Amino acid sequence: SGDQRSVEWRLDPNFATLKVEVSPESLSYSINGSVRLGDYSQRITVGKPYRVVSDDRCYASGGEEVKAGKPGDDLAVRIAPAKLYATLDLSAKDPGGKPLEADVYIDGHRVGSTPNEFKVWVCSSRLRLSHSVHGEDKSTLSLSAGEQTRQVVTLNDSAGAKANRLRAWGWGSGVLALAATGLTV
Repeated sequence: SGDQRSVEWRLDPNFATLKVEVSPESLSYSINGSVRLGDYSQRITVGKPYRVVSDDRCYASGGEEVKAGKPGDDLAVRIAPAKLYATLDLSAKDPGGKPLEADVYIDGHRVGSTPNEFKVWVCSSRLRLSHSVHGEDKSTLSLSAGEQTRQVVTLNDSAGAKANRLRAWGWGSGVLALAATGLTV
């Protein structure tokens, strides 16, 4: 008959845990000055304050300070700041100065037509104006929160008209037009 003994041992943590969830996942933030991206979890010292702050130029600033009261505490901070916007007042004209109604695209998405005022996310980067006869204009955006920018774009009709004329004729007519000039396809 063997002597059986049991040993019970309890390990209590001497730390707490801080979990940070962010939306969007690409949001930049810091924990006590150390920059992070995306969801993150770390062990923290009990009683020490931890400041979780988002200062991304594309979103409203914000955050909070947390402190674990006892070992084993699980603290959670969720950061989901609002996007920041600027106003873009756009109009288009032909080379003669006549106003045009052109389609407006921001980062590849059609948002309306000129003339118009658009609420645009400050981290949008590409602007394209397109007109069926007068072609298109592409530019890079650089916006700041709350700013209002007025832009008048002159669309050059020579390149746009040529490209759209071939599209309007269709494939068969385009081949006929090239054949008439003596070019072979």
